[in-house]
Amino acid sequence: QESGATNVGSTTDTGYLLKDKQYYRTAWSYQKNANTEYPDVAWASRVLTIQPGGETWALKRLSSVTPDKLTSTESTTIYGKNGNTFEYYQPSLALTRPGKVAAGEWIDIIRFRDYLKDLIQTNMVQMMINRDKVPYTDGGLQMLGNNLKASLRTGQAVGGIAPDEVDAEGNKVPGFNVTVPLSSEVDDVTKASRVAYLKFNARIAGAIHVTDIKGALAYSLDA
Repeated sequence: QESGATNVGSTTDTGYLLKDKQYYRTAWSYQKNANTEYPDVAWASRVLTIQPGGETWALKRLSSVTPDKLTSTESTTIYGKNGNTFEYYQPSLALTRPGKVAAGEWIDIIRFRDYLKDLIQTNMVQMMINRDKVPYTDGGLQMLGNNLKASLRTGQAVGGIAPDEVDAEGNKVPGFNVTVPLSSEVDDVTKASRVAYLKFNARIAGAIHVTDIKGALAYSLDA
């Protein structure tokens, strides 16, 4: 609840310092009664129960927290420091926004990325431990590739990775791609090191926070 958070000229408030240090795993929120109403706890309790990838930290109602009535200048100042607010959209509707970490990335992206990394590591290690051996052959490499694909499909299921879609011409646009080398493509030195190198790229599903709708009224659709 530091007053400096809403002061565009302040360079010593916590929000400014967090942005300046580029913290990617810290999010901060301003609220005038923060020291007694604990909006951080209310916000975390509302969102952390959702599977990583299935949430956005914006547009959330908070229980037992008094919404702020901020001026546009105050809100803009907080957002400029990559902070968050819980304020009124309408007289009877108060929501969190925008849902970013101190470094400027969306909180849900950071959370899902960490979740996916842990999921991939855990699934891969469990498979290798549970088998007597994964050979450095085409068959062994495909085992690794299939395991990685299974983790990425889980990422799709929870909502963090975009599903397979189609473009305007009806062509498939995959949610992710996995590159697995053939055994014959791997040099002897790499094989001797017993390290297999796989690659993937995936499309983030993201989230929509704002809708801009344009329309027209006329006596016919051709007008």
